[in-house]
Amino acid sequence: MNVHTIIATGPEKLREAGVNRTKAQAMVDLAHEVRDSRVNLSRHGRMSDDEIVRDVAAVRGIGPWTAQMYLISTMSRPDVWPIGDYGVRVGWTLLHGLDETISEKDLLVAGERFVGARTSVAWYCWEAVHWPKQPSSLSFMPLLNLADLERDALESLTTFATIPCLSPSFDVEWVQHGYIDRAIELLSDWALARTLADFDVEIHRLEGRTPVLVVTVAATAPGDGTAVLYGHLDKQPPLGNWSEGLGPTNRFAVTTVSSRVASATTATRPTRRYSPSRQWKRTTFRTVAASC
Repeated sequence: MNVHTIIATGPEKLREAGVNRTKAQAMVDLAHEVRDSRVNLSRHGRMSDDEIVRDVAAVRGIGPWTAQMYLISTMSRPDVWPIGDYGVRVGWTLLHGLDETISEKDLLVAGERFVGARTSVAWYCWEAVHWPKQPSSLSFMPLLNLADLERDALESLTTFATIPCLSPSFDVEWVQHGYIDRAIELLSDWALARTLADFDVEIHRLEGRTPVLVVTVAATAPGDGTAVLYGHLDKQPPLGNWSEGLGPTNRFAVTTVSSRVASATTATRPTRRYSPSRQWKRTTFRTVAASC
């Protein structure tokens, strides 16, 4: 398998082989980038971790989390610290007997004493998730609750609020600006970093139309119900100025926009692991986040 055979195979045949749509498209896009020397894999051995992440994450469909997994699994880099990976956060929480899942910010600080060997620490965290259940104080399941998920989503939502992804009705050059793609990829990366069983993340694109992010969470018990949760990722122009100290920091150096947004990060709220109702276990959830 090489870049030429991947390109020749195409995303649809990759889908037939069992690769989900998002990964299939990302594989083909990366193959094109490598073939055209926009991404030069042969140089990665001489590049720093941060340089490799920037290089790989420039490809559509590949975010920082995917780039970090590449550093760990393919490049065997010893000091990768994937704080955005929910499994690492839960594993750290289990190993230290914390009452609540550690935040990305706190995990970043906690990992500083392991600089130089943080990849190994991440592996221990992943392994801890799969160990046999410990006493209730360290049990895995109580950590996966709605409050934790909301805290986990807050950091990505904060970033999302800074992206000026205006609706095409208000930004006729939305394709050139690329802000809607940034928003879709941010939330797609967030979803892909979850450690949920039997779920899928897809990005659907049509020429001239804004993309659609679909997150599907399968039911865990027999049933014939399917729930669809729908939300918009594009934004309207601001109606006025933010109160002092309350507006988001705009990372893209453009006019601050309204935070009246709906996010795909709420997609996982009513899934089998977080709902107190057994009825939810028999329902397959599909969340569609569209921008038009």
